[in-house]
Amino acid sequence: MNGEVIDHVPFMKNGYVFLERTWASNDLVELSFPMKIERIQANPKVRHNVGKVALRRRPLVYCLEEVDNGSNLPGIILPRNSELNAEYKEDLLGGIVVLTGEAMRMDEAEWKNTLYRPIVDKTKSIQMKAIPYYAWCNREPGEMLVWINE
Repeated sequence: MNGEVIDHVPFMKNGYVFLERTWASNDLVELSFPMKIERIQANPKVRHNVGKVALRRRPLVYCLEEVDNGSNLPGIILPRNSELNAEYKEDLLGGIVVLTGEAMRMDEAEWKNTLYRPIVDKTKSIQMKAIPYYAWCNREPGEMLVWINE
């Protein structure tokens, strides 16, 4: 606070830090905490999200947008061993951190008008890009997806 490092632990109550003082208009509180990229999963009782993961970079949840990843976002599969990277993009939405990594996309080219077929493992490698959820729908209209097939 105001350039001085403070041990926050004594000020914690129920997961919140309470700083009680008479505040001045020029007081500055800076927070610093790990921003590790995490894959999270939903409780299996949330049946729609079984086999899917969401991406979080504490405290932010990320999403995929069609403008970055093409249409049919549910056709994207994020392999469990795929490395994800965080990169600051100054020229995107006023400056945001995006997550990128290698993913797989189901190849729709051979389906034509077929509704069902025997299983054929046809996927192609793509570079996936995720943006913070709070920033979606600020460019072009299109799909958005938080829960990604794994």
